[in-house]
Amino acid sequence: MIDHISTVDLFCGAGGLTHGFEKAGLIVKAGYDIDPACQFPYEHNNKAQFILKNNELRLVSFWPDHLSLVIWYIKFIDVVL
Repeated sequence: MIDHISTVDLFCGAGGLTHGFEKAGLIVKAGYDIDPACQFPYEHNNKAQFILKNNELRLVSFWPDHLSLVIWYIKFIDVVL
């Protein structure tokens, strides 16, 4: 039964994958992207919250800053897209 599975969509863009998973019955808690142009279509077409993070994507700086977000979500998320 998938109606109780919680997910977070990393690199969500405008939210097409989120939309499909919501229609399939999954609970998408948030979509995460670095492009501010994606926020309006994502929030307009999906129930999930859009999280905008404008960081220069370098592997060295990416993980230390965002590891706490990933760890926090582990309690509440079953699937990371």
